[in-house]
Amino acid sequence: MKRTISASLALLAMVSLSSFAATPTTVGLFYRSASGNVALVPNVTRRENVLSAPQFLQLGESGAHQLRKQDKYWFVVNHRVSGPTEISYLGVEIIKIMNIPLGSPLYLIRNKNWTRSNDPDFDGSKADSRTFTGITQTDFYELHERESQLSNFDAALEGFKWHARPNGASEDSWSRRSLWLPTFDVLSEDFHSRFDPPIEQNANLLLDARLLRFSTTNKLNTENPVVFDVTGANTEAVYIKIFSPDAPEFDRVYFLTFH
Repeated sequence: MKRTISASLALLAMVSLSSFAATPTTVGLFYRSASGNVALVPNVTRRENVLSAPQFLQLGESGAHQLRKQDKYWFVVNHRVSGPTEISYLGVEIIKIMNIPLGSPLYLIRNKNWTRSNDPDFDGSKADSRTFTGITQTDFYELHERESQLSNFDAALEGFKWHARPNGASEDSWSRRSLWLPTFDVLSEDFHSRFDPPIEQNANLLLDARLLRFSTTNKLNTENPVVFDVTGANTEAVYIKIFSPDAPEFDRVYFLTFH
C-alpha cells in the first residue's frame, strides 16, 4: 500500500519547541523497545564504537531536544522486529541551519548494496555521495514532485544516480519519491521563530538526504546497527525526518538545538 508521512508529524511544526527529555538506557534494553525507536549515543565519535557505548539516550517518538555542542552526533535506530525480517531502507532527511555561508546547499548519500533494474552501468555495491553547488533544497523537493522519469531526475542531479533499489528488496526508492516531499515549510519565518533564541531568517540551510539500506532483525545482539551521524560544527539547529516505506513505526521528526 502506498503511503505518505503521517500527518501527525506535521503537527510538530505547530507546537512550541520546548525541549523533550531523553531516557537513559542500555544497548540491550534499547533493542527490547519498540521498532523504530531512535537513540542518541553519547560520547561516541566513530561508528564502530556505537554498540560498545555504555549508555544510549532514547529519544521520544518525535520532538525537540537541546544537545551539548559537539562536532558530531551518532544516532541509532531500532530495527528489531517481532515478525518476519525483511530488507528495506530508511530515508533520513537532515536540514541544518548553519551560521556560515554555504557553497554546497545539497548533500546526497546512499549506503552500499543498492541496484537498478536494466541499468548495467549502475554500481551500488559501495556507498556513494555527492555535494551540489547549484541545486538547493527547494530544487530537490520540486524535482521529486515534478519529475515522473528517473532519467530526468538523474540528469537534473548532474548525472548522479541516487535513487535505486536495495539489494534483496522488491521496490525501489524512486517509486516512493513522494515520501521526500516536505511535511511543512522549514524555510518559513514562523518555523525559525519557534526556536529559543529565534534563528535568523536568512540563515544558511543545508539539506543532507540519505538512503540507508538495512535489514530488520529478530536478534537482541545485532552486529549491524542502523546508524546515522549529524555534524554539529557551525550548526545552529537541525531538523531530522526519518521514514521507511510501508513501515510507519519508523516515522520520526526531531528538532535539535545546541548549547
